[in-house]
Amino acid sequence: MSYTNECQTGELRCSLQCVNTIGSAYCSCPKGYETDSTGLQCIDVNECETAAHNCSQLCENTNGSFVCQCLPGFLLDKDRMTCTDIDECQTNATWCPHVCVNTEGSYKCVCKDGYDISEDDMMCEDINECKKEPAPCEQICNNTEGSYSCSCDGPGFKLSKDQTTCLDINECMEGDNPCPNICINTIGSYLCDCDRPGYLLASDASGCEDINECASNPCPHQCVNTLGSFKCLCPLGYADPPENNQTLCTECPRGTYRGVGETSCKRCPPRTNTSSTGSQSIKDCVCVEGYKEDVETGLCIDVNECKSNKLQCQHMCSNTEGSAHCTCRPGFTLNKDGISCSGNIISRTDCLFFCPDINECQTSTHGCQHRCVNTPTGAKCVCPKGFELISDGKSCKDIDECRIRNGGCTDLCVNTAGSHTCRCTRPGYKLYTDNKQCVDINECEVDKATCDDLCVNTVGSFKCYCRQAGYTLAQDKRTCEDIDECAKGKICQQMCINLPGSFRCDCQAGYFKQGHGCSPCPVGTYRDKKASVVSCQKCPPGMTTSRKATETVLGCYCLPGFHGNPETLDKCTDINECARSGNGGCEQVCNNTEGSYFCSCQDGYALDEDKKSCNPTKCPLLTPPEFAKFTTKVCTRMKKGENVPPGTECFYQCRKFMTLRGPEKRTCLENFTWSDSNPECFARPCERLPVPENGYLYPPICMLPKVPFATRCSFRCNKDFQSVGSAGAKCRATGHWSGKHNHRCVTKR
Repeated sequence: MSYTNECQTGELRCSLQCVNTIGSAYCSCPKGYETDSTGLQCIDVNECETAAHNCSQLCENTNGSFVCQCLPGFLLDKDRMTCTDIDECQTNATWCPHVCVNTEGSYKCVCKDGYDISEDDMMCEDINECKKEPAPCEQICNNTEGSYSCSCDGPGFKLSKDQTTCLDINECMEGDNPCPNICINTIGSYLCDCDRPGYLLASDASGCEDINECASNPCPHQCVNTLGSFKCLCPLGYADPPENNQTLCTECPRGTYRGVGETSCKRCPPRTNTSSTGSQSIKDCVCVEGYKEDVETGLCIDVNECKSNKLQCQHMCSNTEGSAHCTCRPGFTLNKDGISCSGNIISRTDCLFFCPDINECQTSTHGCQHRCVNTPTGAKCVCPKGFELISDGKSCKDIDECRIRNGGCTDLCVNTAGSHTCRCTRPGYKLYTDNKQCVDINECEVDKATCDDLCVNTVGSFKCYCRQAGYTLAQDKRTCEDIDECAKGKICQQMCINLPGSFRCDCQAGYFKQGHGCSPCPVGTYRDKKASVVSCQKCPPGMTTSRKATETVLGCYCLPGFHGNPETLDKCTDINECARSGNGGCEQVCNNTEGSYFCSCQDGYALDEDKKSCNPTKCPLLTPPEFAKFTTKVCTRMKKGENVPPGTECFYQCRKFMTLRGPEKRTCLENFTWSDSNPECFARPCERLPVPENGYLYPPICMLPKVPFATRCSFRCNKDFQSVGSAGAKCRATGHWSGKHNHRCVTKR
């Protein structure tokens, strides 16, 4: 069999190289070129567009190849692919007034602290730190050349040790007291106060003037302002409140009332009482038992129970004030029932001898309410101290000492049965040792814990003051409570934390305090919300962050080529990219390195420009097609992993009775690829087997007129028939069927 070489006949007019194959030919182009749509002309491959280059920055296409270029500020490395930064500061290619700092691809001029580079990058100009936000000084900022200084606003402040914040001057504690009375320190100044309760300092600070407490409506009903104080008035039926509790209105008790024009609960007239509390008029006072109202005078007069024989006495009835009792005639004594009498005469004999005085008080109280005193003329009733005998000569009534010069009391006189007591009703006063006069109580000496800090005694009261800066009096006017400076407004750039007597500025997570402001944590650091952490913390070893102002350690991650857990502060360890699926993307050999990896090739191959693929330096192993073998010794000896040099020719031969279709040989070309493609071995097809009557061939391909080589066909019978003879046959390479073909289908019995 002979083949036509189309490359020699001129049928294929290639622009550069023609490659002949068995039964055909094709045009080939050198590296860096490819055939056009006609398949005849070679055109340039733009490696810069197909990503077939490995330039680190810029790629420029050339005929059949490409060149790498660098951006300004970079220099092409010896490998002609990598761009390396030029350190302009080392090459003296720049002029900076203060400091030169090299950057990636360029450089920048940096000025010393307190200066900033000008727009033309030629000079360092002074920075006005006082215009920055946040301001570096707490109060007044004074700009200087290359720096600044802080000062305080007003004589009530002084600069602290940090030379930026201002401390309050306590004018009341430092130097002479500037106030004529009470001095109270304030932030940046001081206040003068008056120590008299109910008074405040006059506008010219020359004295104290009365406070109109009623202007603030402190009373539940009616308020009357007084000098240095006020008085609450209660409605009818209630007593005005005591001075120590002006809001308390108490109902008038039974036996008292408060009517129109009264300021306190008045006692009902003698021998009268009220039926309930809270009486509002004298008309609510009615006569008590044993008395009745006189129609003419309106007074309560005694009821004579003897006239009505109410007691039913055996002998005599003796009426008393508000009551009555039974008595007996001489020689008789009153029995225990208080009504009947018993005689004590032994006989009717008359006695003519001298009779001594009878102590009537031994046999009877003689009707005395308190004590019976015997006299030669008869019994006499007397009263104890503090009581006096009334008109009936028997009963005692209490003497109200308070009606006589107020009982000698300087404040309240309270009458008691047989006596009286003096009381001090005004708060801040106590009874003197004579039990009559009221004197001021020095609360500051009685109870040292009266005030949290400074206690100043006043007439009838006291006053508390807080001397420590950052504190003020609480609502109880005794306790010193912290002033929440943070509630006054935005005094810090980000966060304000109130402290006892002061405050502290803090920064949000991801920021750290710098001067009086907050700056973001630089890349590679973080700061969380823990109060104890004041500075930015470095990420664990081998880790960094993707941005500034990272808030937690979870924002840290390992550098490329490493892995670790920032939450557990694990050290970053190398990632073995070669152990991952895909062999690290390498076509052949993957080599792991610290933090990276690289690809390499087996013997006979060279690494491609993509740094992953391998291009052969010899033609790869060639395998003959099915039913074929090599006739060239060098080709029959090729094993896996072995390669052959360019120019090697491998010839094919098919099995006996089979025909070769395609090139009879393949050649190892200069580009380390084999020419053409593998041929195929074809055998002659078999004629279709005879189809049995009442049967068919299986599979269906066996019913074709020409059945392909190696096909197995079986005989099958229709329903109600059974097979007799051979089961089937196989198509041989000779084009003939194997076995015998005596198959028949007979009727089932």
